Amino acid sequence: MVAESKVEAKTTGSPQLHRFHCTGLAGLPIVPTRSSVQEPWTGGVHVDLCGPKRVHSLHEVHVGADLRLLPGPARRRIVRQQPRRMRRRRTTKLEGWRETNVATDRTNRRIRLDDGRMLGYAEYGASGGQPIFYFHGHPGSRLDWPGIVDLDNAAAELNARIIAVDRPGHGLSDFQRGRKILDWPDDVIELADALQVDRFAVLGLSGGGPYASACAFKISERLTATAIVSGMGPAEAPGSKDGTSWTYPGKGSVTRRLLLMLTSMGLRKRPDQFSSNMKESFKGPDRKLALENPELLNGVVETFGEALRPGIAGANYEAELYTHPWGFQLEDITAEVHLWHGVQDYNVLVSVGRHVAEAIPNCHATFMENEGHLTLIHQHVRDVLGALIA
Repeated sequence: MVAESKVEAKTTGSPQLHRFHCTGLAGLPIVPTRSSVQEPWTGGVHVDLCGPKRVHSLHEVHVGADLRLLPGPARRRIVRQQPRRMRRRRTTKLEGWRETNVATDRTNRRIRLDDGRMLGYAEYGASGGQPIFYFHGHPGSRLDWPGIVDLDNAAAELNARIIAVDRPGHGLSDFQRGRKILDWPDDVIELADALQVDRFAVLGLSGGGPYASACAFKISERLTATAIVSGMGPAEAPGSKDGTSWTYPGKGSVTRRLLLMLTSMGLRKRPDQFSSNMKESFKGPDRKLALENPELLNGVVETFGEALRPGIAGANYEAELYTHPWGFQLEDITAEVHLWHGVQDYNVLVSVGRHVAEAIPNCHATFMENEGHLTLIHQHVRDVLGALIA
């Protein structure tokens, strides 16, 4: 995809507009902010996109996009003309994406974390509502929410502000080598601080369940509520390796990588065939739901595709994480946790949900007889949100 941006520079008279194209950004437009047009950028960078003599002043340059998104030759010309002390200048938390992105685009946002990684997220529901951080499944992305969870926009109706975050290596988030499940709360806190959100709830679906548990263990003082829906459990939980959610974690390294590569290729080249195959793989209530709601099946395909769009490294590494100890014990969670699990869940067996519910001391568990892995959140999203914003 191609995104076009404008870089405005003063010369001897009225500003001149120069254009460049950025590729591989999922079609995200990069535009100058109002402040960037009104005041010169203080970095002292000589922006020269159209030739070495088009711009002459170092301190009269207006930059409306992250310079790292420029094409290689233009970026190299810029870096060579930067003062040496400025060449490793770091962007502010929201400089590169949220401030320069289109204001109305709530689904493609990123912040730069303290360690330099980019963390992608999306917002849904009521912008001024009670904040709930949503953790997607495996593999999945921030697109889980509108495509799988909340097709009717119940979040807006209930005045909930959903902040759906891409985990490292998925969607818009950079890969993080060597990360642990217990590292995730630190990323959540950085994002919450950048968004000026003091206290918030967390909701983990399927593969996001362990990450919600990690937050309940590590940052309970910042949480208003915690919910786990159809959540995966520790590898030692009874039946944890028997559900289809163990498709990737249960494979050896070489087989798993090959399977993920084939999945990614199928999503890109033959999405209709992939959708058909996925529909056939569903069982019980989930199969009926997929047959009756093609838009939900499309949502599954879309979020899978977005998860693997930057490559398979993130999903492959995360699959391995699920097979190892999480870095904390469920018994050590002191925060209140709400848990929902379907008895007819063939992705994550109900025995896993019962194990997690019994291990967490202050867990309020609901096991629903006629629900599967996806039908539970699809049919009862209002109940889940109601518990989180009560």
